[in-house]
Amino acid sequence: TYSYSFELNGGTSTQPASGTITHNGQITLPAAPSRVGYTFAGWSDGTNTSNASTSINVTANKVFVAQWSAQSYSITYEGNGATSGSVTAGSYVAGGVPYAIAANGFTKPGYTFAGWKDAANNSFTVGSGYSTPATLVLTAQWTASTYTITYNGNGSTGGTVPSNGTLTTGVTFNASTNSGTLVKTGYTFSGWNTQANGLGTNYAEGDVVTTTTNLTLFAKWTIISRTITFNQGTATTTPSVFPSNTSGQYGSLFRLPITDTSTVISSVTQIFTGWNDGTNTYAAGDTYRIGVDNITFTAQWIAV
Repeated sequence: TYSYSFELNGGTSTQPASGTITHNGQITLPAAPSRVGYTFAGWSDGTNTSNASTSINVTANKVFVAQWSAQSYSITYEGNGATSGSVTAGSYVAGGVPYAIAANGFTKPGYTFAGWKDAANNSFTVGSGYSTPATLVLTAQWTASTYTITYNGNGSTGGTVPSNGTLTTGVTFNASTNSGTLVKTGYTFSGWNTQANGLGTNYAEGDVVTTTTNLTLFAKWTIISRTITFNQGTATTTPSVFPSNTSGQYGSLFRLPITDTSTVISSVTQIFTGWNDGTNTYAAGDTYRIGVDNITFTAQWIAV
């Protein structure tokens, strides 16, 4: 008579019954037991390994030990709205060295990486060990970044710039109005620009601002154009050569034109002597610096 028994070797199924049997008697090996993280690989008597539910003949005392093959489980990563980057997938083999959770390799403009979570909302720290016999999908978590919006008068000659603002990604931020009544002599306020020279992105007052960095908005100035009017003065007839009204930009030099050298005023012949702006008289061909006000040049005459 021989004895036979079974060892689950880490398995979690019901312990199979042991027994005795006469020489060359036949027994049927138990069905496959189970073990988390492993695949059953047969019953071994130390010499031979047989499949579950196989019939064998017993010719000696036997201890059948369950054999196991460790399973491998994948760990993958999802960017959750990331626009670039990647993280290499990994794996954990049951019973082996824990898998170290990878560092973030994704990028999401306007957001800061805040760790990993699985589908059950469990958090996983970069570098921590994972040794659970289950496939794992980790999703990147993101925190909206905040940026300081600073205003610059960009050469203003009066008024004050608006207070700094804070832009949070995902929250609407509007460009300030000219709340401090900024002014610049010879110019009109035309909104904001991301560059002092006005070649960046324009934002009108109240426009929605977007950025992924701290941002300075520079006041945008449009140079004013002043009207230049010519008045024939005391001339009683319109000279045959007389300049048309025109305009010029603030701060620019305007060259005064010529007109008739003589005309008749109240039956007296007079000659042209220059242009008067209400304060000073200038000769034809002189240059005149345009200021902030409209200008009227009045022809000056002298009797011959």
